[in-house]
Amino acid sequence: MLAVMEPTNNTQVSLTGPTVIYEFATRQDENSSLTIQANVIVYPPTSAGGQPIIQAPMIAIPGPENCVVVWTLVDGSDSIPFTRLEFSNDEQKGIGIPSANHPRMPDGVGISSSSVVDAAPNQWTVTVDNSVTAANTFHYTIFIVYDLGNGPLKTSHDPTIAVVPDPMG
Repeated sequence: MLAVMEPTNNTQVSLTGPTVIYEFATRQDENSSLTIQANVIVYPPTSAGGQPIIQAPMIAIPGPENCVVVWTLVDGSDSIPFTRLEFSNDEQKGIGIPSANHPRMPDGVGISSSSVVDAAPNQWTVTVDNSVTAANTFHYTIFIVYDLGNGPLKTSHDPTIAVVPDPMG
């Protein structure tokens, strides 16, 4: 069984302390895939020429299961909002699995689809096929395009996904 936090309407985000932004998992019915909604908070650079600060949630995918993960980029700025914040959809796909920096994938994990959500360039969906026999992790890369009013720029972030077998099985 996977324990997840229930969604709230008033998510608090702070740069001064650690932030956990693990959203929620839902299932339409007992025969449908588990869907995990994950908000990725993006803050503007803290200095001229700096990179945005990207806070991605820790994601745990139970198995054996095909699970749909939907990442949503969220503008975390207070004073200077992004004029553009979306997943890169060119040669660097929005969510790169496995990560270029950490290309090892655990045995029993596969990716059956990965794409931008139609009409929502700030959302990316990936279907992860998890049949691991022991808990493990793998890295992925988030590629984004952002603009603070001076023209589009690109950046990336390299978080981790945990895959776990069914603890009851």
